[in-house]
Amino acid sequence: MFWFFLYFCNSIGYAQEEEKEVNIYEATQFYEQAKNAYDDKNYQVAKDFFTLAIEENPNNSDYLFGRSLSYLALNQFDSAAIDIEKAILFEPNQPDYHHYAGNIYFKYGDINLAVTNYLKAAENQGNGDVYINETSNFYNLGTCFLILKSYAQATIYFTKVIDFDKDYAIAYYNRGIANERLKLKSLACMDFSAAYEKGIEKAKSKISKYCN
Repeated sequence: MFWFFLYFCNSIGYAQEEEKEVNIYEATQFYEQAKNAYDDKNYQVAKDFFTLAIEENPNNSDYLFGRSLSYLALNQFDSAAIDIEKAILFEPNQPDYHHYAGNIYFKYGDINLAVTNYLKAAENQGNGDVYINETSNFYNLGTCFLILKSYAQATIYFTKVIDFDKDYAIAYYNRGIANERLKLKSLACMDFSAAYEKGIEKAKSKISKYCN
């Protein structure tokens, strides 16, 4: 009963408080300082300024997104995930939010959630006010499917990368790995050869051991 009484009283107290007024000017100033610090790779400072901006305007998705990237750079993945998910709630069609959510979950080790977000990034390309690098997004998808041993899916996305950029050497190598796992030897060896020609030295041992 004692704990219930405390909770009940506090609830009344909170209900009587006035909602904090959003200070757009202060929030914007903190946001600009945060961006400058982030660009200078001062990620702890950036995180602190993004936090100040969020305290002034907690419903701004850009502030949450910025702090999420700062947390990501600081390898604080739990906090990065919390902020990026809040940002996505406010702006569900922003492809860059989903792309970086994919990066966060990839580093966190949740490959399935990474795939979900990379796919949403691709689906939402053109819907938001920011365009993502599709080559990077498709490469990340290919890498995720390679890790998940979904080799046929991996080849699809590495092929998309190569369609965008014929000189994306590591995409040839990784597609070669996927084709090797699929026992498509001729395709795998073509990819390893292309990768080696484009500067991927480790492809040489694959050619020697697998293709000869």
